[in-house]
Amino acid sequence: MPKLEDISVYFDLLPVLVILLFFRRIKIVPIWVIFLFCIYSFINNQVIIYRDDRALSISDNLQYFTLFEYLTFATVIYFLLRNKLAKLLLIGFSLGFVIFCIVKISAGKMKHFDSIQTSYESIIIISYCLFFLAEQIFNPQIEFIYNSYKFWLIVGMLIYLAGAFFVFAFATQLGEKEERDNFWKIMFVCNIIKNLLFSIAVWLSSKPIKENKKLAL
Repeated sequence: MPKLEDISVYFDLLPVLVILLFFRRIKIVPIWVIFLFCIYSFINNQVIIYRDDRALSISDNLQYFTLFEYLTFATVIYFLLRNKLAKLLLIGFSLGFVIFCIVKISAGKMKHFDSIQTSYESIIIISYCLFFLAEQIFNPQIEFIYNSYKFWLIVGMLIYLAGAFFVFAFATQLGEKEERDNFWKIMFVCNIIKNLLFSIAVWLSSKPIKENKKLAL
């Protein structure tokens, strides 16, 4: 029986397959950003598994992935937001986060992954996800928010990063390998849910323009 970790890793390909299935219909930039992210995530996870099985350091892989993941999610949210001030603030937060990550990476190789980057990423992106949902709820033009591809992208990011924040917040307090493995199962489940929701978003975004208008996009 496949391990939960393996299922989680291969679920990164689910949104990619759905995008390739409907690629002629998809003209929306955030969806193609997610496409690139899922491919990178799958490759990076394969490298991490390979290195971890051979007791090699994976801290650099995790740090670069955190930076790429943040830039991906921030880019998607930027395209989805309507509020100009919120967009400008997102650019400012992103510049600060990128500088912070570059400084951490340039400071030297670490034997163990520092979860501070992931915690900061989660706080910023989760805050913007909640802002986006509030923006949509109070927008009188939208009747059924769950019929929009935007909703499923945001909820996917929200669930995934909430799980990541919870796991990494306790990562430094876990000593036994068995305890760490049990906590990582939470991350794997959140990753599977994220990719399922991203796939729903892709399917909704592939619908004809006239139908998308009916779905209150």
